[in-house]
Amino acid sequence: PLKLHIANSAPAAPEYEEFTEECVSADENDVRELVNIITKPYANVDETRRQAKFSVTELAHRTSQIPFTLTKPAFALSGGKSGADIGNAYHPCMECISFDAVRNCAPKELSDCVSSELFRLCDEGRISEEELECINPEKIIGFFTSALGERVLKSEHIEREFPFYDEIDGSKIDSNLSGIFGIQGRVDLCFEENGELVVVDYKTDYDINAEKDAYARQVAIYAEILPRMLGKRVSRTYLYSFTNGESIEI
Repeated sequence: PLKLHIANSAPAAPEYEEFTEECVSADENDVRELVNIITKPYANVDETRRQAKFSVTELAHRTSQIPFTLTKPAFALSGGKSGADIGNAYHPCMECISFDAVRNCAPKELSDCVSSELFRLCDEGRISEEELECINPEKIIGFFTSALGERVLKSEHIEREFPFYDEIDGSKIDSNLSGIFGIQGRVDLCFEENGELVVVDYKTDYDINAEKDAYARQVAIYAEILPRMLGKRVSRTYLYSFTNGESIEI
């Protein structure tokens, strides 16, 4: 049973001691040591001026002989939506579209299936109406009917837009970098095949061969980091061009 006790007054405050200030002379040796600690130059001052964290794209393009520019995809060369709009639309589409729905539909129904999926993503707020307008369903169908897309659909373990943060020896990417750097990124697509990992990076650039070397460094970073995170070796890495409907093994 619950018991209540009603107090007529608050309990008395505990007694406390009064403290008086006392000035004492500081030990000269202690003062000297403190001054030395405060004024001593930091031995690794250069380390405080360097960039401590990179994105995968930043590291990949550090040693590229081609200036890092955001090229306009072929989809947008004739006007209309910008390259950024199109690139931003395809990534959430490929992240959220149901691979099971595509996997289970008959070949002759694939066009209707993909269109239905795109409208579903828009209705659910996964992609906006503006993004929907940027997406060519035939480009999505082209991916799933490609040799690479068919391999993806056969896999039972698929990771999409997989975010990661890790640390990496900078000298493995750029001879001008030394020490350990934080690195963060997002893998567009990673699937398991024969007990190993296959990495796919989506591109909407007009000519992905123009920066193939930089892309190679980008997927090399994935190959370095993913085994530590997923416990499996990366056996192959690909670029997939939605522009040309082609995959390039790096």
